[in-house]
Amino acid sequence: MSHVLSIPQHNGKRLGDVCLENILYSGRESMMPSRISSLVFSAQVVKGSHRGRSIGTPTINLQYNDVPQELLNGVYACFAQLEDEGESIPAVMHYGPRPVFKDSPSCEVHLIDRTIAHSPMRLTVAVIQFLRDIADFPSREALLQQMEADIHVAREILGVSSPGA
Repeated sequence: MSHVLSIPQHNGKRLGDVCLENILYSGRESMMPSRISSLVFSAQVVKGSHRGRSIGTPTINLQYNDVPQELLNGVYACFAQLEDEGESIPAVMHYGPRPVFKDSPSCEVHLIDRTIAHSPMRLTVAVIQFLRDIADFPSREALLQQMEADIHVAREILGVSSPGA
């Protein structure tokens, strides 16, 4: 099944029309494969541990093997589209290990300013920009502070106002 994700525009240019190599390999050009075809992918939603929800940043967990292998571990600004919905939702995606929790690698998407009653069966993601590498933090509180900073930066990149602004 093919998916078309409508990516919002900023200054007359689709946010998805950016150099793929810069998104994936910024500062790591030696790791860049010779050809990259797309940064939009669809993945099956899987059950998570609900840790994100417990710290106030709920996520939708994606089947790790459904994520394109050329995507490097990191945190990304992206747009997400729930199965059978046309709206592109600003989001932040974590892809890779979870050192704070000493847990297996995952792909988790936090929808910015959006809560959903039930997770969809699939999620389509358009990766827009790399934010940072995966890091270990001394505590959940330190991780939460960084997540809040990541959401703030993603808002700016994706052209999303803060609530109440």
